[in-house]
Amino acid sequence: MILPPDFVPTMTDSEENIMKAHGDYLQSLAEIGSIVCHGPVDDPKGGWGLSIFSAKDQAEVERLTAADPIILDDIGARYEILPMKRLRMKGTERR
Repeated sequence: MILPPDFVPTMTDSEENIMKAHGDYLQSLAEIGSIVCHGPVDDPKGGWGLSIFSAKDQAEVERLTAADPIILDDIGARYEILPMKRLRMKGTERR
């Protein structure tokens, strides 16, 4: 999820509430296994976050991201969805 470059330092109380709802939404997806992990990235160029989804296809990820409060509230945030060609984890490799 990518935010406008000045979003984090100029965030209003309302936007802060939207960000909390966004984090809560992603955590709810993690609790049911639709997200493997998620969190903000400390990038000096601007705010963004990384989420690794566990989904059957890109359409499912698009459906889940479209329901995110940060998208529904239209504050200028957007998702870039990039598939992983190979998942490698300790002791496993999936193609």
